[in-house]
Amino acid sequence: MRHLILLGDTHIGSTVALCKPTVELDDGGTYHASRPQRELYKAWHKLANEIAKQPAKPIAILNGDLVETDTKHRSYQIITRNRTTLRRLASDVLDDVVSQCEKAYVVRGTEAHTGKSASMDDAIGEDFDCEGHTAGSHSWWYLPLMVERVRLDIAHHAPMSGIPWNKTSATNIAARVRFTCMERGDPAPDLVIRSHQHRWADSHDAFKTRVIQLPAWTFGTAHTERINPGAVAEIGALFITIDGADYEIRKFKVETGGRIWVKA
Repeated sequence: MRHLILLGDTHIGSTVALCKPTVELDDGGTYHASRPQRELYKAWHKLANEIAKQPAKPIAILNGDLVETDTKHRSYQIITRNRTTLRRLASDVLDDVVSQCEKAYVVRGTEAHTGKSASMDDAIGEDFDCEGHTAGSHSWWYLPLMVERVRLDIAHHAPMSGIPWNKTSATNIAARVRFTCMERGDPAPDLVIRSHQHRWADSHDAFKTRVIQLPAWTFGTAHTERINPGAVAEIGALFITIDGADYEIRKFKVETGGRIWVKA
């Protein structure tokens, strides 16, 4: 029996994402996390406590966009542009999870967030001595992982629909993956894991291949407020227990509250 913990889109370095209560900057200044960030960090420690309760050390899958570098300079919502500071901060935070795990894999995310070739995701993988897709890397663009007799197809990106964060997209991905495998004559995966859309989605038993999209560890940014005003953040992680060819899913969900109405 094996155990896995999967999470992504921590966007560490954003002023609305997962962060330690205080961050020492390279010029001697200090960034103090906002109240929502401090609440998110408390939830992060609840997750770490849940991992500690596992009957055996799990495998950690860190599914991309772990750091926010704002490569395209589209936002003011970042703590610092110093990549050394960002790397140190991200590794310190993620170590709460990785240190309790048997091993970790890092999957690369979006270049706009983590640099060309998602280099900051790979740097985090190096910090944790993760195996990569080549001898010179510590991360994967796409991770085809066999755990006991369960095939997992893991990548950061999922097709985006015209409707923001369309929850039917998990079923669409399941159909696409099974069709592609049939065309190639490859065995279809049992589980497909995606991130990027910052929201839970689950195809359940629509197909024999089940697709689960992971939420994030960040609240809404200026960008998300533009495309989906007032959206409530979905925060959490996924636990999978695998026994032979069988698996069990448990979703760790963080309650973030609903929309707050302003009285006129």
